[in-house]
Amino acid sequence: MAEDTQSGATRDGRFGDLPWRRGATRGAGAFGAALLGVGALVLIERALSGDLAGLAAETEGLAENPLYAAGWLFYNAHLVGVIVGGEAVNLVDALRTSGTVPASLVYAVPPPALYLAGNAVAHATSHEDDERGRRALLGATVVAGYLPLVLVGAVAFTVDGVGPSPVGALVFAGLGYPLVLGGLGGYMATAKD
Repeated sequence: MAEDTQSGATRDGRFGDLPWRRGATRGAGAFGAALLGVGALVLIERALSGDLAGLAAETEGLAENPLYAAGWLFYNAHLVGVIVGGEAVNLVDALRTSGTVPASLVYAVPPPALYLAGNAVAHATSHEDDERGRRALLGATVVAGYLPLVLVGAVAFTVDGVGPSPVGALVFAGLGYPLVLGGLGGYMATAKD
């Protein structure tokens, strides 16, 4: 099994020769960028409206803490419900009805972060003769960094029984978004010179 020292890929089969380390690094970066982006929207909302009362009403008062509000909205931005009292709640809807920041901005944060991460991986590691399908696989390796952080975050953002749906976090935020959007970014990437 030979290793490509530039891309961090090993050459031992269809998936074994993918740049998993580079994908993990870019995926972790995309996670951080998306979480910070949603966090910035929460802070803007708090500054403009004076509080997070609309979100707090949906979460038994817990969303008054901007850290939890940002985390829960981050998962909602991936179509993952926040479990409150045994029911899934979408805080973006609460933001839509009571907030000043347009709720659609929350949904718009994770996709470009993952797309750009996948594009960067594929651009840095693809070769001129790689087909677009191969580049999509290269971009999808961002799942290696995004998925573990999504799972850790799902636990970290759970307080007093309120937190992201674990199944939704795994399926949508951890696997679906990075595989599809990272793959799309890779598919659209140009090969490095």
